[in-house]
Amino acid sequence: MVTNWETASDFLKSTPDPNATSYLDGWSCIISKLNPNDNDSDIIVGYTWKPDLITYHKDGTTTLRSQQDSIGYGSLRYSAITEALKRYAEVQIIYKDKQTFLVEKDPEVSPVKMQDCRSCSGFGAVDSFCYVGYCREGLFIFDKNKKLIDISCKKHSYSFKDNLHVISNELRNIHVITCIHGHTLNHRVKRGMQCSSCSGAKVKDYGSKPVMYLWNGAPITVRDGKIVKKTRLPSIIEKEVVDIVEHFSTIQERQNN
Repeated sequence: MVTNWETASDFLKSTPDPNATSYLDGWSCIISKLNPNDNDSDIIVGYTWKPDLITYHKDGTTTLRSQQDSIGYGSLRYSAITEALKRYAEVQIIYKDKQTFLVEKDPEVSPVKMQDCRSCSGFGAVDSFCYVGYCREGLFIFDKNKKLIDISCKKHSYSFKDNLHVISNELRNIHVITCIHGHTLNHRVKRGMQCSSCSGAKVKDYGSKPVMYLWNGAPITVRDGKIVKKTRLPSIIEKEVVDIVEHFSTIQERQNN
């Protein structure tokens, strides 16, 4: 699998023409040298519409770049870019709240955040629905005017005399079976089922999520699937503030002595 400059260089050497553009692993991604005449040239991976989506450098780092309109969810190129970065740069794209984020390989996770389960409001159970059954062993009893007066059943000993609305089909001797709650109609059961979100624990960890980095498509450097954090140099104002603090600290020490 091509994931850095070395593996990309080995892949190009295995092709008929190492200096030409080749398709990568049978995918629509293409791979080529940025400068075909330089053996130490950067190697780029991408698509015909964005050949330098991924740039491998000989020092082991990789530069990612794209266009803002291509990495937004719903873009026709979003899935292609997502798959390419996952396979060949070992990073993942996540689209959330109309913004695009990068997730590193083996990412750090946020602190644990235990809260009442949001699906069951901390009860550990959610409402369910009870459906009544049907029986075909009913025997319908009619009076001389062919008016239904009772139902008897071989399987169910209870009488339907005062509950004749449970009939489902008189012609086929089908009647409704009273459910375990004593109802003859489908009905909702208050917190009758264990919450699948928290498995009945009533609380759930809403932390422990991968740390994400906002990305607008601008060039960003990664190494082995990890974003390279460049140390920011202090500004002129910050340097002056540090000098002033050190100056007054020195004066204070002299006064104390």
